[in-house]
Amino acid sequence: MSSFLSVLSRLLYQLYETIIRGRNTFAYYKEYKGNQRLSAAEIDVLCFSKIKKLLIYCYKNIPYYQQEWDRLSIDVASFQSFKDIEKLPFLTKEIINNNYSDLKSPFYINDSYIKTTGGSSGVPLKFEFSRESNDRRTAVAWRGYEWAGACLGDKTLYLWGGNPTPVPLSGKIKDAIFNFVLRRKMLNSFDMREDNLDYYISSINKYKPKVIVAYTTPLFTLAEYIISHDIEIWNGVETVLSAAEALFPFQAEVIEKAFKANIHNTYGGREVMLMASECKARDGLHLTRDHLYLEVVSHEGVNLPTVQGEVVVTDLHNYAMPLIRYKNGDLATYGANSCSCELPFPILTAINGRVLATIKTKNGITLPGEYFPHLIKDFEDISAYQVVQDSLELIELRIKLKNGVENSNQVDLLKKIIQERLDNQVDVKLTYVKELEKTSIGKTLPVISRLIQ
Repeated sequence: MSSFLSVLSRLLYQLYETIIRGRNTFAYYKEYKGNQRLSAAEIDVLCFSKIKKLLIYCYKNIPYYQQEWDRLSIDVASFQSFKDIEKLPFLTKEIINNNYSDLKSPFYINDSYIKTTGGSSGVPLKFEFSRESNDRRTAVAWRGYEWAGACLGDKTLYLWGGNPTPVPLSGKIKDAIFNFVLRRKMLNSFDMREDNLDYYISSINKYKPKVIVAYTTPLFTLAEYIISHDIEIWNGVETVLSAAEALFPFQAEVIEKAFKANIHNTYGGREVMLMASECKARDGLHLTRDHLYLEVVSHEGVNLPTVQGEVVVTDLHNYAMPLIRYKNGDLATYGANSCSCELPFPILTAINGRVLATIKTKNGITLPGEYFPHLIKDFEDISAYQVVQDSLELIELRIKLKNGVENSNQVDLLKKIIQERLDNQVDVKLTYVKELEKTSIGKTLPVISRLIQ
């Protein structure tokens, strides 16, 4: 019965997308599925051909790129390999904000989608993308989720951020129909609190999903609650997908113990959506290289094959407002080997956090954001935390307690460890909170730096 409902869901959704909405999503999905049969070398050839076509288009039609590349005497028509891409300057949020009109194509005026990011790195961003890019983003996400065993039409529960603004009744009805057809249930992670966790657990037990897709932090919170209270949870979950926030190993261990299912990491960004996803082998996150070109680079812009560097991404199909070598503020590491599943796509072995999510001191100490979850996980009284740096002299450690009881010994020890790690160059201010600060799209960042970079 479940298999029949999955097939029916796919057919109804294909009818909606193709006939009613006139979208090419399923055609692109078929294309991307077919690309899985190519070799890694053929994927590279396909990717580079798309890049070169896009670059030539940008030089002819996008004023910002015309001016910049002429200024630097760059002839994109002469590019012969990925190495040539390193000649191109980076694109940043500040550049986009300051050159918005000059980055838009004249052929997509009033014919593009507009989105904004919440500015979790300190710089909000508005950007546009074409209809083709929109449809392809959906298609490539389906394929990426399938690598982990989560197929379109599977009964899926989303622990996701709800709409921050009121939704009219017509919109609620449309969403309800849409979710019914797609066999998915949406739980708003924005509303999650310590006193209503039982509601989320009962919703999972009643809905009985095959797949759970969730923001990492609320999923981890729920998993800890399930384990600590020895709660019976629906045991039919086969796949768990984490998204939107970093997934640390200790979190994955707790989530898998609670739900008795493997968790698979995904990596995406609002500007380009899904960039990489784990398959069932879990040897790394497969990059969607037939859809976008992701580089891991040094500060000088040189690609780093297996060393941590800054993420730079080029959307291969957004001709409305092309993002060429866009620095999204993340850190990642390319894998040296291919995955055992034999998919032809390169892998990332780690998503290492954000460039700005580091703590710095006057004397040059830089403490990566991933230091804190590994430290604080051993302090049992702390259920959640956030480190915020506004100046080189002071950081604020926001702590959410499990039982509401302050333990001065633990807190003093934690402050002492952090201060010593920073060579006593920074004061640590402790603040007890009931809820942690979130971005406008519901992300809870463990480390926030507001220093001017």
